[in-house]
Amino acid sequence: MAKKGDLTGKQAAFVREYLVDHNATRAYLRAGYRCTAAAAKSNAFRMMENDGIASAIAVAAKVATDVANLTVQDTLTKLRQLVGYDVRKLFDAEGLPVPIQQIDDDTAAAIVGVEITKDGMKFKMADKVATLEKAMKYHALFKEDHKSQADALGEIVLKFVNANKR
Repeated sequence: MAKKGDLTGKQAAFVREYLVDHNATRAYLRAGYRCTAAAAKSNAFRMMENDGIASAIAVAAKVATDVANLTVQDTLTKLRQLVGYDVRKLFDAEGLPVPIQQIDDDTAAAIVGVEITKDGMKFKMADKVATLEKAMKYHALFKEDHKSQADALGEIVLKFVNANKR
C-alpha cells in the first residue's frame, strides 16, 4: 500500500520528464497523460503545485547538481563567459593567431571545438545568439516569459486572496 505523499507511476514519470527540459506541459504529455495542449498546460501547472511532485523535483535537481558539482553561480559564470568573449583576443596586434596557451579564460571557454589542419588550427566558437537567448530567458526578458511569470504570480495571489477570505 502506498504511503501518503508517494507519487503514482504517472506522477513519477512526470517528474522524470520534467527534469529533461523543465517544461511542465511537455513533461505532462510525455508522461502519458492524454489531453489537449490547453488542458495539458493547465494540468501541468497543477502538477507543479503538488507538494510531493515539487519535492521530488527539488530532490532530483539537488542530486543532479551535487553529482555534477555544478552551482548556479558556475552556470551563470559560464553563461557570462560565452556571451562576453571577444574573438579579436585570438589574434595579436599584427593579426596573427596567439599561441593557444595565451588565450584568456573567457575566450578559451567560448571555444567549443578545435580542428587541427595542415595550415594550423581552426576554432569553432560558441553561438553567441543562442547563448544570449538563454541569458535573456534567465532574466525573463522575453514577452512570453513575462506573461508566464505574471500568470503564475496572478494565480498565487488569487489563491492567497481566496484563502484569506475564509
